[in-house]
Amino acid sequence: MLASIVLVATACSSGGRRAQTNRSSSRAAAPAAASGTTAVAPPATLQVTLAPWSLPAPLSREVAATVGGQIVVLGGLRNGSTTTIADAIIPATGQARRDGMLATPVHDSAVGLIDGRPVLFGGGASTVTNAVQMLQSGGVTKVVGRLPQGRADDSATQIGTTVYVVGGYDGATLTPDVLATSDGAQFSVVGRLAQPVRYPAVAASGDSLFVIGGATSGGESAGVDTDVVQQVDLRTGRVSVLTHLPATLSHAAAVSLGGNIYVLGGHVGGRWSDQVARFDTASGALTVVGHLPRAVSDAAVTVVGDTAYLLGGERAPSTPVADVVQLTG
Repeated sequence: MLASIVLVATACSSGGRRAQTNRSSSRAAAPAAASGTTAVAPPATLQVTLAPWSLPAPLSREVAATVGGQIVVLGGLRNGSTTTIADAIIPATGQARRDGMLATPVHDSAVGLIDGRPVLFGGGASTVTNAVQMLQSGGVTKVVGRLPQGRADDSATQIGTTVYVVGGYDGATLTPDVLATSDGAQFSVVGRLAQPVRYPAVAASGDSLFVIGGATSGGESAGVDTDVVQQVDLRTGRVSVLTHLPATLSHAAAVSLGGNIYVLGGHVGGRWSDQVARFDTASGALTVVGHLPRAVSDAAVTVVGDTAYLLGGERAPSTPVADVVQLTG
């Protein structure tokens, strides 16, 4: 983790191609108690489609960022082990190449862009790390800073050039501090979660961060997940509980697309979910607007142009998938 690594393997590879594309447009569905949603919307313009290509290998608990119109997928669990691999994927074709190697393998980290390059904040492997790793041009990974403490199972979102690191676990306790950085080296505390969580879905809108669900202790069963939606006011540092969802939610992904925030998959009421839900920043409500091709948690998400890509994830405990789901609208 302390040293930079120079990439030596740069051969191209390609993810698997699919014979056909499964589509789930934003169809209405009857709400269920276990779904964790507050409403069900009529059909809208959002289209949810299984991509015609897949990841080079099943992968979960990784992170993804968009660099130069390509998707960069970093770290995670691959072939049963934590990986150092960073792949760059052309979204139009699914063609993948090795983009670099992390200084140390991590899963369950958070990612943001600093100076146009992907930066990973913390993560887990044999231990929880506080390293901030930047994948530089040419495949070199540099440790550019250190979090104030080790942090894994965290999430990040970004407003302009500022990355906000939210939630997580230091190996012993939950980490309530919400951190802000623009260089990966200097961090300021912009708030403290009212309910510390790991594995939350996190998004930004205006001058607020929204922390949707999460787990409140070790383990991944419904008994330790929360239904709380928290709002962080970046102007004042005040953190408030915006609402309670009808069911617990954790291990989901959040993405901003077309002026809306969507929460994808995860564990809802302790079960794997296929829901695509639109988030209301005023009330904290989630409204089902579509369904993933299958239930998945712990996936990475990034946006290229007007399309969001949900990559990999788990369909059951320790069962990663290579699926890629496209969302447009």
